[in-house]
Amino acid sequence: MRRILDDGHSRGEREPFEEFRPSKARQKQESKRLRPVAVLPALVLVAGACVGVLTATDRSAALVIYLGLFGFSGVVAAVILAVLLPRNRRFLANARIRISARAIEYTNARGKVIAFDRADVSLSALLAPITPAPNSEGIHLPASLMLFVSDQTHSLRLRGSDWELEGLRAVVDAANTRFDRSGREHGARALSPEEVNELIPGTMSFRETHPLTFALLIGFGSAALLVLIVVGIAIAL
Repeated sequence: MRRILDDGHSRGEREPFEEFRPSKARQKQESKRLRPVAVLPALVLVAGACVGVLTATDRSAALVIYLGLFGFSGVVAAVILAVLLPRNRRFLANARIRISARAIEYTNARGKVIAFDRADVSLSALLAPITPAPNSEGIHLPASLMLFVSDQTHSLRLRGSDWELEGLRAVVDAANTRFDRSGREHGARALSPEEVNELIPGTMSFRETHPLTFALLIGFGSAALLVLIVVGIAIAL
């Protein structure tokens, strides 16, 4: 949603600005696009449970165990939805992007404002489809449109699925950069987290630019911690 408004100043002057709000229609469109990827792990788990029940010696006991696991998973999913749905409603109600001649301002769901001075020479923006690292099940998720805005003091990352393209491209144009890979250029392709970090240094985290190394560190770190706990208990006894 786009609105062109006037902003009042203490001197009585009126400065026009553009305001963009999140798009619920875009969220629904993105949800529909990712639905097959989200459903696949659930189908694999159901198929595995069916095989486990059919091949078990005591099918009744196996069925009770699997139903208990699925019941527990359902409770966890319900808790997650109970947290995320109100948060998304608050985001749709409060979030906005405001672009004036002086600044680019983003207001998040909690009402906190992040402002970027358009006169800052370090200001840059990137709009492009990003290829994420594989998830915990090893599934490669489809590329998703992302907007990155950064200067010397802070950075901002917005999901393209939450906003209309008009608003995201307006931010890139306001930042006076040419980093628009959202499809405006012929043959535009998805970027990797490493490429994003090269264009705008410091935008991506170590976990995103080195997913395998991060996973190995977590795995070996957890194993080392478990060994230390076991050794500590053995020494104490």
